[in-house]
Amino acid sequence: MQRLGYRPAMVRLAALALCIGAHACAHAGGRADLALRCPLPDAEVYVDEVYLGRCALWGARALPLKPGFHTIEVRAAGRYPFYAEVDVKDGARSALEVGLREALD
Repeated sequence: MQRLGYRPAMVRLAALALCIGAHACAHAGGRADLALRCPLPDAEVYVDEVYLGRCALWGARALPLKPGFHTIEVRAAGRYPFYAEVDVKDGARSALEVGLREALD
């Protein structure tokens, strides 16, 4: 039996595709868009505790969300995490300014 080796990048890409697909399927009852304005392209974006990729991915397009309440977290090395709670309305397009302050040594 051959042992399969999964590369972290492939796992992340698959998780991202599944998550985006799940969000798209959930929009049958409505959709809201949240644009992230993030100063660091390599910062990691989490919505409702699910990793959705780096800020660079979401800089050119909005996060497709189900209308309602969501938690947003953005993490970057050497920075304090950014947290926000948003309540997006059906059909709305909102923007969120991400502030990532340098962590103290």
